[in-house]
Amino acid sequence: MKTNKKNFTLKSCKKPYIVFSILYLIQIIPLLWLSENHPSYIDAAFIIFCAWGFTYIWLATFKIKIKNEELTYRTLLGGTKKIKIKNIKYIKHHTGREHFLSILEPYCKVVIIDKGKKPLLIINENVFEYEKLNKLMDDLIG
Repeated sequence: MKTNKKNFTLKSCKKPYIVFSILYLIQIIPLLWLSENHPSYIDAAFIIFCAWGFTYIWLATFKIKIKNEELTYRTLLGGTKKIKIKNIKYIKHHTGREHFLSILEPYCKVVIIDKGKKPLLIINENVFEYEKLNKLMDDLIG
């Protein structure tokens, strides 16, 4: 994969869609089967189906875009964050939690550090193809 610092887009990969589909199907299939005798289970299956749809929408919004020497990271719940590529000092991969409040951050993440040694951007590593994300990050820092 050849990345161009001028124009590049990376979207979420298929793996999270497959994992969430399996998790939701494990819950929906028994509810549909049980709904023959208990019609109220259909309501629960509908709620899980709606959550499944929201999960797909959430996953579809993850995007990393490079355009005009600017890196843009977009998520549904976190919004859009833009940083200039020239402000990036280094990029590190981090797994785990540093403190209690970091429970809101992704467990596996790419942290982009600026020249003042402050985290500029935290990217959820699990929704992107690992090889493509690593190649992109390697190309960004040189």
